[in-house]
Amino acid sequence: MNSRAKPVNLPVRKAPVAAAPTKPASTDASDDAAPGRARTNNYFRKNRTPLARDDAKRQGDISQLAFLTMGGRDAAVDFLNS
Repeated sequence: MNSRAKPVNLPVRKAPVAAAPTKPASTDASDDAAPGRARTNNYFRKNRTPLARDDAKRQGDISQLAFLTMGGRDAAVDFLNS
């Protein structure tokens, strides 16, 4: 009798092979313009009206003042977001 034990062949997990994505037929010219670009997801974007001119000016003035007072962008952003 052979004194050596037979090697046990363990099952090998194979990585699943991803199927090639299929592109539906489209007549839209924007799809042909940038084939490598991913589509943007507008799910989280809300249809909002822009700020009123006075509010936008006030927000810009506050941002500029924080930038000049704090001495840089990172410090101003930290201050404005706190």
